[in-house]
Amino acid sequence: MREFFAYRIQERKDEVPTILSSGRLFQQFLVDGYAMLESSRLKFIRTYQKQLRVDSYKVLADAILHGDIDPSSQGKRIILPSSFTGGARYMVQNYQDAMTICKWAGYPDLFITFTCNPKWPEITRFVESRDLNYEDRPDILNIDRIISAEIPDEVGDPNYYNAVKNLMMHGPCSYAKKSSPYMQNGRCTNHFPKTRPRFAIPLNPTEDSTCNIKKGSPLTKLIVKAKLIIWDEAPMMHKYYFEALDKTLRDILRFKDPSNLDHSFGGKTIILGSDFRQILFVITKGTRQDVMPPNWDGT
Repeated sequence: MREFFAYRIQERKDEVPTILSSGRLFQQFLVDGYAMLESSRLKFIRTYQKQLRVDSYKVLADAILHGDIDPSSQGKRIILPSSFTGGARYMVQNYQDAMTICKWAGYPDLFITFTCNPKWPEITRFVESRDLNYEDRPDILNIDRIISAEIPDEVGDPNYYNAVKNLMMHGPCSYAKKSSPYMQNGRCTNHFPKTRPRFAIPLNPTEDSTCNIKKGSPLTKLIVKAKLIIWDEAPMMHKYYFEALDKTLRDILRFKDPSNLDHSFGGKTIILGSDFRQILFVITKGTRQDVMPPNWDGT
């Protein structure tokens, strides 16, 4: 079933993209497909509990040992394995993996996240050529029209402005301003810098682009000291973004160690984050059998 939906939401030159051109109906198709997949996965888990070795979990036996003999409070318990996305064991396993990475490489210094802008030229060309609006194709961009971040007007909403200024904004700290009131023992008490577009990559990078980072700047010093960089939503980025950062880090870190010039990203550990399982293989002129092999793991 997962293969079917993954196949149907792809455009092909020899097919009319009826589903993809249906606007709101396409969104309903995606929601219904997700509901069907989740229902199918839950049915599989409920049916094959023995194969999942749920007998190793303590359920009724422990209840009897603790003196709880009321069967109406027990029922039949269904165990969700860690392979079920969003389940309790799934979250715990991801947490343990993250803590293992932090134990090995240290806590991340930078967390980079990108969200598509519907005004990007490539997105505008794509939707206009199909007589659609950008909200009709949520599969090509990630937009939240409800949540926004803005500073209230100082004159029109002075109370909200002061609240945001005093409680929700953070001034320069760390290497940018060591005298900041947020600094204690050489560290920011709020653990900044956090999520920010730190690397100043050009909006429309080319194969020759580099990051706008000056040598000797506070950001340069932070990069040199950083042990781990996490790049969220990495699959949404064009390769020129990675190439720009790669060239910049090589250039910055070669002054610390000349051999860094020959290492990817100057030898820094970069973790590319996202749900890579949502991305199909890219095979030039590939058939359905090439893109969706028979041994595809649907879970």
